[in-house]
Amino acid sequence: MASDWIVNCLSDVVEWCDYEEKRQLVKARRNNWKIQPGQKYLRQAMVWEGRLGTFKAIPEMHDICVKYDIYEDC
Repeated sequence: MASDWIVNCLSDVVEWCDYEEKRQLVKARRNNWKIQPGQKYLRQAMVWEGRLGTFKAIPEMHDICVKYDIYEDC
């Protein structure tokens, strides 16, 4: 889900990111923004608008979203 936020703000995110973050974005894009089998990821169960849901994110993408406050901007 962090990747969804990044894709929605991609032009802004690329401007803000440093070299290592850009490398992580390229890697995620090559994987079609999907968590790959065997890859570590964050997972959180939550209730959103009265419905049970699950948040999943690649840690590096989540870190970028938190660092640049992307979850709130888009």
